[in-house]
Amino acid sequence: MAGVRYRREIEVTTDADATFAYLSDFANAAEWDPGIVEAKRLTPAPTAVGSRFEVIALFRGKSYRIKGHVVEEA
Repeated sequence: MAGVRYRREIEVTTDADATFAYLSDFANAAEWDPGIVEAKRLTPAPTAVGSRFEVIALFRGKSYRIKGHVVEEA
């Protein structure tokens, strides 16, 4: 099964490094993704290869616990 990629562009007032640091820290996901009801970091900051996160996603009225980790740098 091939991976799914989404792309969306928006203008922000913060610089690129600060914006990337915020978005790549999935502990912040509940702040910007309406489908995430809870998110937390499982490893120490900063985000790097090997960083692990856990999110609780709400989809069609059900909660799903999703664990993920960073496997490579972009």
